[in-house]
Amino acid sequence: MRFFRNDREFKELYAIGKRYSSEYFTFLMAKDIESAVGIVLSKKVGKANKRNKLKRHLKHYFRDFGRLDNHKVMVIGKKDSGFLDWEDVCSSMNTFQEKTLGCR
Repeated sequence: MRFFRNDREFKELYAIGKRYSSEYFTFLMAKDIESAVGIVLSKKVGKANKRNKLKRHLKHYFRDFGRLDNHKVMVIGKKDSGFLDWEDVCSSMNTFQEKTLGCR
């Protein structure tokens, strides 16, 4: 699994991805040849230190626990997501994977 590196990948997934929503995140997802993750956190989430901490939590989750099965996923943070701790991030991501991929 890898993380998005350029703007083209974000735009492509934004155009063709299926949208899912949770309390703290919006997810865009599409089937692809390889698994990849993109993380988008705007200034609405919080100041840079909150956004960076949340981004580290999300990357850690997908690196260690994410089972994407050849899907590209974009995670877009909503306004209150900057206050999440590690347990909340895990529970939100686990709910997303159970709903969309049937993983536990």
